[in-house]
Amino acid sequence: MRRFIAFAILLAASAASPARTFESCVSLENSADIARLVHELDSLKMAHRVGRAMVCVDGDDGSAFSAVLSKLFADPSRRRHLEIPRTPSGVAAESFTFYDTAMQAALEATLRRKGIWFAKDASGTLWYEVTSEAVVGQEIFGIAESRGSNQRSDPTVETDARKSGARGAP
Repeated sequence: MRRFIAFAILLAASAASPARTFESCVSLENSADIARLVHELDSLKMAHRVGRAMVCVDGDDGSAFSAVLSKLFADPSRRRHLEIPRTPSGVAAESFTFYDTAMQAALEATLRRKGIWFAKDASGTLWYEVTSEAVVGQEIFGIAESRGSNQRSDPTVETDARKSGARGAP
């Protein structure tokens, strides 16, 4: 959660910069690592933004940023960066990652129908404006509930109780 707050702050702060579709960002907890990265970006004259534990560059510089991270940090988990979309209204973005493609497709259709802005990054993560967070949360809950009730009422879906031969209410 703390990481997403940092994303939101950075996106809000960078809304005035030239319109780009995505930003490439990395979260680093160690201030010495942040200082090393900033020094390297400065020496390469690569434009960047720093906020709390996040360092971001414009999406166009994403591959160069990835190369800098690989050079500075041997541990792959420390050099993994995210691409964060910029929203049309300039407010911060929040994300949700689905592991169920049918649920994601249902949510995308609902958001499209309701006219709520969203974007998907290369990894399939769904991004939306933080001002839509309550609506998106309600929609996710509603889709999950309806899928759960459909499975309970579908006689072809085997519950664990039916599989084990247990008697009584499903």
